[in-house]
Amino acid sequence: MDRKTEITRLLETEGTPAYVYDPRIVQNKAGQLKEAFPNQQLYFSVKANPNVEVCQVLAELGFEAEVVTQGELVVSLKAGFSPEKVLFAGPGKTSKQIEFALQEGVQLLTAESVNQLRLIDQVVGSMKTKAKVLLRLNIPSLHNKQSESMMGEGSQFGIDTQTLFENKETILSLKNIDIIGTQFYAASQILDPTRLAKSVRIQIETTKQLVDKLGIKMDLLDIGGGFGIPYSSSESPLDLQACAAEVREALKEICDSPTKVIVESGRFLVGDCGKFYTRVIDVKKSFGKHYIICDGGMVGFTRPILVNSPHKVELFDSVTDNPVETCVICGPSCSSIDCLGTVEISVPEIGDILSVGDAGAYGWSMSIQIFHCLTPPKELVLTD
Repeated sequence: MDRKTEITRLLETEGTPAYVYDPRIVQNKAGQLKEAFPNQQLYFSVKANPNVEVCQVLAELGFEAEVVTQGELVVSLKAGFSPEKVLFAGPGKTSKQIEFALQEGVQLLTAESVNQLRLIDQVVGSMKTKAKVLLRLNIPSLHNKQSESMMGEGSQFGIDTQTLFENKETILSLKNIDIIGTQFYAASQILDPTRLAKSVRIQIETTKQLVDKLGIKMDLLDIGGGFGIPYSSSESPLDLQACAAEVREALKEICDSPTKVIVESGRFLVGDCGKFYTRVIDVKKSFGKHYIICDGGMVGFTRPILVNSPHKVELFDSVTDNPVETCVICGPSCSSIDCLGTVEISVPEIGDILSVGDAGAYGWSMSIQIFHCLTPPKELVLTD
């Protein structure tokens, strides 16, 4: 059965709105990443798509899981990721979450503040166990307005290096945790193949300073990733091989050391594996524009509104002679912001299904799910 026929039957059975994920695309993107970074530990950022079946595909391919919440950890364990390899990251870990993670076998966490370092050390000590910690660093020089920046002169993410130096005594007093390296995550949605290597060079230099001044180890570097995908025709795909070559050159500085390297990816792996399907329930014209009212919108697919990002919209299941016009794609809610985008398409008819592309990352997981008490969209996975 071809993919379109399978999707048509799924939507006839399950209805709309719905996300449909194609595991073959995930497998293909995973293969690209493994080929580009064969000597690094590859981690999937579960927040991008915490669907258990999607996560299972990556677990079976040898990826590890990077999680930020207890819920993501539960999903990861259900999907078959090894708990001892899970990286528990995020700036807001509570004592109960840390305790839960340790009980489940997690051994590696990040710390994004001195308070978090103290808290992890305290919980680990109370449980009479051990844990390894990466210091997530905030470096202002890596701020870039051209991508979804995760660093800057002020940020909720990471620890300023000066703060670490000022708290040397506190860090040296922590006896229950082993600080084994650093984590950098400069930005998300990166399409510039040179950007990650620039970050890696700064990370190595900064980590060496911390080794010298604080006595931490440099056994492990999490260099992040942030690999993007093109959402519009004006964007070019990331040249992953060129990016990897730049990173390999940057890593030559530590090639004689036993330091291991983690590469993270979320959006690149799953972004284009998913589409959001929504059925047209009304079509009208107002002041020269066509407004297409659909059964799915910001409830269940909020990303286009949250980050003002375009997504390609196409007619899925109909052939029409209607002219191409400017159409505003709207959801059913009583809110002026419930708009998935303004696009140039053939004007659809009531009952047609629209597909919204590149919805596999930060689609369902980033969305409002209960506004108007609407039923959230289903998540459907095609056969492997």
